[in-house]
Amino acid sequence: MLGKAFPCRFALTRAGYSRVAGALAVLIPIFPASATLPSTVIPTHYDVVLQPDGKNLTFSGREKINLSVRAATEEIVLNAWQLNVKRVELKTEGGKSLGAARVRLDPTNQTMHISVGSRVAAGRYILSIAYSGTVQRSGSGLFALDEQGKRYLFTQLEAADARRLIPSWDEPSFKATFTVKALVPSGATAISNMPAVKDVRVRDGRHQVTFAPTPKMATYLLFLAVGDFERTTKKIDGVELGVVTRRGVGSQADFALDSATRLLPWLNAYFAYPFPLPKLDNVAGPGESLTYGAMENWGAVFSFERDFLLDPRTASERRKQGVFTTLAHEMAHQWFGDLVTMRWWDDLWLNEGFASWMEQEADRHFHPEWSPDLTFMRGRDLAMEADALDTSHAVVQPVNDAAGALQSFDFITYFKGEAAIRMLEAYVGSEAWRAGLRDYIARHAYGSTTSDDLWASVSAAAKLPVDGIARDITRQAGLPLVEASSSCESGQTIVRLDERRFHSDGRDDPGPGWHLPVLLGHPGQKPQQLLLHDKAMVSIPGCGATVVNIGQKSYFRTAYSPSMLAELSKVFPSLDQIDQLALLSDTAALGLAGAGSPAAILELTSNLGPEAPAPVVSDALSHWDTLYGYAANDARGQLLLRDFAQASFAPRLQMLGWSPRSGEPAEDANLREQLIETLGGAGVPEVLNSARHLFEANEEPAPRIAVLKAVARNASAEDWERIRIMAFAERSPQLRSSLFELLGRARDDALAAKALDIAVADTSAGTAGPRMIEAVAISHPLMAFRFALAHRDIILKQLDSFTAATFLADLAGRSGDTEILDAVRAYCAEQQSHEIQDACATTTTLLKNEGRIRAARMPGVFSWLDAQERKSSPSR
Repeated sequence: MLGKAFPCRFALTRAGYSRVAGALAVLIPIFPASATLPSTVIPTHYDVVLQPDGKNLTFSGREKINLSVRAATEEIVLNAWQLNVKRVELKTEGGKSLGAARVRLDPTNQTMHISVGSRVAAGRYILSIAYSGTVQRSGSGLFALDEQGKRYLFTQLEAADARRLIPSWDEPSFKATFTVKALVPSGATAISNMPAVKDVRVRDGRHQVTFAPTPKMATYLLFLAVGDFERTTKKIDGVELGVVTRRGVGSQADFALDSATRLLPWLNAYFAYPFPLPKLDNVAGPGESLTYGAMENWGAVFSFERDFLLDPRTASERRKQGVFTTLAHEMAHQWFGDLVTMRWWDDLWLNEGFASWMEQEADRHFHPEWSPDLTFMRGRDLAMEADALDTSHAVVQPVNDAAGALQSFDFITYFKGEAAIRMLEAYVGSEAWRAGLRDYIARHAYGSTTSDDLWASVSAAAKLPVDGIARDITRQAGLPLVEASSSCESGQTIVRLDERRFHSDGRDDPGPGWHLPVLLGHPGQKPQQLLLHDKAMVSIPGCGATVVNIGQKSYFRTAYSPSMLAELSKVFPSLDQIDQLALLSDTAALGLAGAGSPAAILELTSNLGPEAPAPVVSDALSHWDTLYGYAANDARGQLLLRDFAQASFAPRLQMLGWSPRSGEPAEDANLREQLIETLGGAGVPEVLNSARHLFEANEEPAPRIAVLKAVARNASAEDWERIRIMAFAERSPQLRSSLFELLGRARDDALAAKALDIAVADTSAGTAGPRMIEAVAISHPLMAFRFALAHRDIILKQLDSFTAATFLADLAGRSGDTEILDAVRAYCAEQQSHEIQDACATTTTLLKNEGRIRAARMPGVFSWLDAQERKSSPSR
């Protein structure tokens, strides 16, 4: 799944969505400590008939499940939740009934217990169940989305919501085949994992669509969509690729379909295992989720329209990149996740880390102009920020139940997992790595695996053991830090490396120890490679600037000695771009942790020069924006930072211009948007004034959303009202959602309060309501947090399972104010559940860390800026 924050990159993007792993789980049902089903009874095939009633938000279902009973048992236990069970019958495979079935539903454990008065002997049986359920209004289970007077139904079953659609063995290792039949209204189209093989008219004008049987797959990959859709297809490599949209917007999926036709042959070749299904649809639905943007249902990927369609009015280069990356991520899942599935959720990274890595490989192959190094580094930074907290966890972590599975969809799983793959590929070599992956896919197709299965395949292909390195990086929590110092002796650079654990508060910690492959050397020369464990000393011919972790293949931060950092600063423009990005990232993180100067990142930025690569300027701007956020309660500090931005970044925008130039690089277009949005939003006068002029003149610049974001952040009452009118009048759900979100961005207290009221009181905001509340929390975290607490019953109805688990924590985590920390502590003190207490620990850690940075680190930034102003204006 793509989360943006992560979809399935959460609604997880790398552009800066902040998802907090573990949250105030009071908003979702509390799951039991252990929820693993017994393996005595195994499903082999489900025959499912579903009849959704979109008008009344209900559905009925009938299913026959072929069972293999491995050993005699007193009862059959499977998952079922929020279902009304009407009839249950157990028969032998030959058709003999075992008598009246007794059913006990356990809502706490989300299970159904079936007994027939005597032990069920080993053998094969057919279990028949008739039941009904509720169509949800949030994005999980079988759910409804409304748009322009029409209702559309979709399913989202990961991690454990298949049990809300069908009684089932709802765990990833219980793979089975499925035959799905859907009884739907006349004129409605039904889409599922496999092609329709039969469509017959039945009573009341309905028609029943029968889909071909699926291959063996996990329950969470089952999919059904019902609505007034249009479908466009192309045949590639024997597979029918389709895009499914609301009727009338199909042309907005042209880019996605064209991209899919390029991606499928490339993925087939990469894995040396052709896509095994006859069709692969990409289905778009209106609305949105805060934490997932897409889902990799086998043969029927689902995406929200804002992550899949390209509206001509907002189709910037960044939007195209987002659509392509989402598509690449979900299509990679068709192999890693669908064909081969992790055995249990503790190995979720086998799905998400690999899909995140493959999306970057796809970017590098098809769109190098999109600066894939920058995208990778932003994802890695998000993982490192989470990994530097005391509440971090290992990539492979114990997961006891469905609640734990939900909390695993985070930056560690996605982006540290991705970085671990990148490190291991570099260590064994790309050809050996690919050979190992191909063996893994072929060996475990249609099966379930653990991480050790992957290490076995890669080690065999590389003829090199990787499990030690792999287990260190995936089974130990924490962020490695390599401290580097050097001296020049007899024409040789002697580099000393010491391994530690990096903490966001800068405290000293030797850490658990890692085996880290390290490339180091002088820029432009052949690097040396070593496997670092604890300490090392390396001799490099020649003296001068030395880069540790050349190419950023390994996962660690580097703390250079002052002399090494000074040498690197002198040759910064000549470093490879990815090493420039790493130096910026490490310098910023170490400065905020107290392990370096907090202003060192600004020193590097001030020396970039007008010809600095756009991705490097983009990253420097992101680090500046982070500092600006930490200065939120210091007017003088923000003024100093705005002056710095005016001098350091505004000239680059002036050089780029406000309108696209024919044939300009994609990275220039992306940087233009970021400069307008960030500098204008912060109130840098030159940029904000230009954005306001375009807004008031009702002009349509190419970076339209960036201009609107800049104005909305600084909106007057008149500006805000104009955006409100635009939002309510807009027919495109993608743009409408963005406009409603902009209403929440206003710094003005009264306008922020009005936005909160719209978020919960006006149905026109639809699924954008929670996003509006998050937008308010950027400038008004305490206001948003208290509002969400007061209205949590209303908000809960708008949230899917993923979002509900993290929403309050994310709001609270945007501030370092003592007042909000006290409010969170008071709330958490009233909670008893283990899950909520873990979530509270994460939230309070984030809040305390932000408060520490504001109090202890930002004064150093302001002092440096003051000194720079005095240098430039000595008369002052």
